[in-house]
Amino acid sequence: MPYATVNGAKLWYELFGSGEPMVLLGGGGLGRFNLHPLLPYLQEHFEILSLDQRGYGKSDPVGAGSMRVETWADDVPALLDAVGWEKAHMNSTALGGMVALAAGIRYPDRCLSITAQGFFSKPDAARRLLLEGLADHCRCAGLSRGFSAVLATVALSPEHLEAHPEAIGEMTAMMQTTSLETWLAAYEAMREVDLGKGLPTCHVPTLIIAGELDEATPLDMTASGIGTRKTGDLLPDARLVIFEGSGHVTIFERTKEHAEAIIDFVASLGDRSG
Repeated sequence: MPYATVNGAKLWYELFGSGEPMVLLGGGGLGRFNLHPLLPYLQEHFEILSLDQRGYGKSDPVGAGSMRVETWADDVPALLDAVGWEKAHMNSTALGGMVALAAGIRYPDRCLSITAQGFFSKPDAARRLLLEGLADHCRCAGLSRGFSAVLATVALSPEHLEAHPEAIGEMTAMMQTTSLETWLAAYEAMREVDLGKGLPTCHVPTLIIAGELDEATPLDMTASGIGTRKTGDLLPDARLVIFEGSGHVTIFERTKEHAEAIIDFVASLGDRSG
């Protein structure tokens, strides 16, 4: 698979499918694997660029200890240049959603659209405490099955966990492709992120997908934070889709519906890739 040297880091990526260009930006823990369930649906409609972001998987961990949301966002247009794409749709989840929005704010001319799921634009006190606790847990326990179990109870609905007991083992395997240093950097980046001032300036068409029961990145936060609903209110051109009864990771819990929402959203924009 190819690599591209981007802002001093060697990033691994792969291309597949056909159609308008789309970049996949995975979450802080599972990386590109977060978005893999969508691929059978999306690759029929889009040319997909799936990557290990800086510090993840097969990509270099250059600057891992000091990475912020903007660090990953700045890699996006440089990677587009490396593969010869002028612009692309950004499809993202969790930390990747924050990265996609930061890219839309900083590089709107490189983004055809943004789809963001399971994210916040600024954490409130409760989310900052949750991230602090998860960071301390993985420092002590490592990226173990026990840590995966804790994370799963935050990220997935009880009904999904009941129906899919294999989910913990699968999550553990995905998590262990990421170094502890990158995990901790991602948690710190999410604790510090604040996209509030930039959101009203971002005119990139944006689809926000939220789980009704998401407690990790909830629809609504206390006044100190910016959750998914308020993000949609601040963006000039945003649509909000809420999956009732679903938790944080609608990509796992409502895979087909999630993919269809993206396909319908992009189709409604018309072909903007030229």
